[in-house]
This record gives sequence, structure tokens and C-alpha cells, in this order.
Amino acid sequence: GSEDFDFDNPLLSLTPPEPPDKEFDSEKEISVVRNVIVKFECIDARVMFNVFNDVYMFIMIAKTFSLLSAESEDTIFDP
Repeated sequence: GSEDFDFDNPLLSLTPPEPPDKEFDSEKEISVVRNVIVKFECIDARVMFNVFNDVYMFIMIAKTFSLLSAESEDTIFDP
């Protein structure tokens, strides 16, 4: 359920914030949260880039095959 999701989410499993009199510690924790968020954004960008590469390769292969089949038809049907 939702407990499993919270356990797997590093943003929610960080230690609770320090009391207000320890400003330096809370700033450090905020920077940790920012670093984790940046890492997630990089992972998302990498996954999207991989998907884009796969689609691009598929299109290139499809174009190559269509060119090859068009050339072979030309050579077969040339008088």
C-alpha cells in the first residue's frame, strides 16, 4: 500500500528536520533534498533520451529497409 511507496521514496525517508535553533543542519538537509531531486531529474532525462534513441533507430532502420526494397524492385523490374 502507501507504506511501501513511502519506504521506497528517498525523499520521504530522510531524517526529520532539526529544531529551528540549528539553522545550519536544516540548510544541509535542504541541500541533500535538492541533490536527490536533481538526481531524479537526471534519471528521467536519461530514460527519455534512451526512448528517443530507440525511436530514432527504429525510424532509421525502417527508412533503410524501405530504400533497400525500393532499389531491389527497381532492379527487378528494369527492362
